[in-house]
Amino acid sequence: MDALRCDVTRREEVFALRDAAIESTGRLDLWVNNAGRAGAFGPVRLTPESDFLATTDTVIRGTYFGSLAALDAMVPKGAGDLINLLGRGDDGPVTNQAAYGSAKTWVRAFTRALASEQKGSGVRVHAFNPGLVRTDMLGRIDAVRGFGQGLERFPSVVAALGLDPDEAAEPLLGLIGSDRVEYRGTEPARLLSAALGNLRHRLKHGRSARQPIELTEVQPRSGDSP
Repeated sequence: MDALRCDVTRREEVFALRDAAIESTGRLDLWVNNAGRAGAFGPVRLTPESDFLATTDTVIRGTYFGSLAALDAMVPKGAGDLINLLGRGDDGPVTNQAAYGSAKTWVRAFTRALASEQKGSGVRVHAFNPGLVRTDMLGRIDAVRGFGQGLERFPSVVAALGLDPDEAAEPLLGLIGSDRVEYRGTEPARLLSAALGNLRHRLKHGRSARQPIELTEVQPRSGDSP
């Protein structure tokens, strides 16, 4: 398996990644835009502007450049699957997580537009929300100073509803090659299934109901910042 460092906010690096994949394999059948950044937990007015923009840039620019790179290669061939990752906030506002949530709302609307535009081209475009996935992004969280207490219940939520990456990605396999535009792992039935599976695992293996997180406080934005 090959790997290449890539800053998804930089067009030239995303296209270089695409070109390297084609050079290595001779073709491009599947592209998944998965890069994300949670951003600092806290209200918009107090979130450092650099943090807010870094979050929206990663999600929005990364999805945009990645989609362009994939479509430019797939459309002339008349085949391929492009999958854009959704996330919390893609279906409505999330208090104290406006950068990430609003960016994911954009991804959902953007992906639906792409799917409509590419209908009949042979290229299939999908939106995929895997639900809550246990990753480093969930284990290390930044919060604006004074707002970390709003995350006190989060470790228990992750423990109850979180999925391991392989488990979370499994439904993605059903999207590839299909005409289904969207999969949402946040549907009630999926969440209930995750909760029951985690409960059985805890009872069998004695795993703690809570998952610790590493919380880092960041300085709030000053209201008189330029």
